[in-house]
Amino acid sequence: MTDPKSQQDGAGHGPQAQPQSAGMLIVGALAMGVLVFTAVVAYLVTSGTMGGEGSGLGLPAIPVAAGLSVVALTAPFLIRPLLAAKVARRSRAAREEVESGRIPPELLSATIVAGAVSEAPGLLGATLALVEGDLTYLVPAGAAVITLLALLPTRGRLEGLLDR
Repeated sequence: MTDPKSQQDGAGHGPQAQPQSAGMLIVGALAMGVLVFTAVVAYLVTSGTMGGEGSGLGLPAIPVAAGLSVVALTAPFLIRPLLAAKVARRSRAAREEVESGRIPPELLSATIVAGAVSEAPGLLGATLALVEGDLTYLVPAGAAVITLLALLPTRGRLEGLLDR
């Protein structure tokens, strides 16, 4: 358990806003991870090095992958606005932080969580493509990368979240 006072600065204020580039870096790294893993899987499957006969997961894996993808790729767009509304109600300071190129801690946390949730179907899809030898399973990986790019915390997106 973390002592709340250990998260305060010398003046007794809570966690400090971070540069927006911190959120961009973290979400960008999640997107690159999915993209690189997907590229490696695509190479291994198309070269015949791995994948091929399949594991027999086939039909049961499709609804599981599709269901997880739908939930994981839509949830961030529901969760972040709720947290942003809470931040916006907290004070005008959040808007000032965003306008000065910083991201409030709550929005940074929400962005990281949303990115991690969005990453899951991409990694699952790439893993299923590797196991099954079927590149169709890479569709969720592509959708995950697109979702992660849409979650990048640009100033305009953060202002839009706070305006809702």
